[in-house]
Amino acid sequence: MPGIPTSRATGARNHLFAEVWEDLKAISGTARSNSREEPGFAADFRLGGDTHREILATATDFLGHLQNPVTAAKFIAYDMPANFVADLTADLAAIDSRGGEQADDEMENIGDTARTRELI
Repeated sequence: MPGIPTSRATGARNHLFAEVWEDLKAISGTARSNSREEPGFAADFRLGGDTHREILATATDFLGHLQNPVTAAKFIAYDMPANFVADLTADLAAIDSRGGEQADDEMENIGDTARTRELI
C-alpha cells in the first residue's frame, strides 16, 4: 500500500528480487546473442513474468540449464561474469532467508499493534 512503510526485511527482499530480475534479463539477452551462432540456444532462457513467483520460477529454470558447465561457459564467453551462476544461486538463497525475517517482522508488528491498543 502506498504510504505504509515496509519492514526492513521486506525492503531487503524486494531489493533482492529486483537484482535477480536484472540478472535474468542479462542472462536472457546473452542467450539471444548466443543464438546468432547457435540457433535455438535462447529457447531455454526465455523470461517469464516479473512477479515474485514468476521470477523465482524463471530463476530456478535458468539455473537448471546452467548447471551444465558447457552451457555456463557459453555465457562467460559472451562477457557474463565468471561467477554469475553462483551469484544468482546466492541471491535466491538470500531471498529464501529474507522470507523468514519478513515473517518475524510481521509478528513484531502485530505485537506493536497490541501494545498500542493497550496504551489507548
